[in-house]
Amino acid sequence: MRLAILLVSTLLLSILSCSTDGAADSPELVGTWQLRESYADPGDGSGTFRPVSSDKVLVFRPDGTFRSNKNFCVPAIPADQETTGSYSTAEGTLTPDCAGARPLPFELQGETLELSFHCIEGCGERYRKVSDAGNME
Repeated sequence: MRLAILLVSTLLLSILSCSTDGAADSPELVGTWQLRESYADPGDGSGTFRPVSSDKVLVFRPDGTFRSNKNFCVPAIPADQETTGSYSTAEGTLTPDCAGARPLPFELQGETLELSFHCIEGCGERYRKVSDAGNME
């Protein structure tokens, strides 16, 4: 009986000690995502997601880091400045490596990734998965 309890305890500890920060446990997020829609509410609640033509991509790597070919430090300024950072699927956040950056909430729904920004009025972006590869060409 003691041996069985010891064996079960050891097995449970092994399983629990293998938990991660929530990054690698979501293989469907890993890969390259391209911006397809943006949302900006004018302040009266009438805003909707609208299709955009953009070369902005987000690349999520299995190690919990991301890279974008565009500026994520000041999203309102569309600059061709590469941005890197980290993400957590457990918390549903993406955090750019910028001074004073706050985590940006995201939600994954199948092949659509919806990212919210900290705006006075509602704003956000929707991305579509274009590749399972976790690198930026």
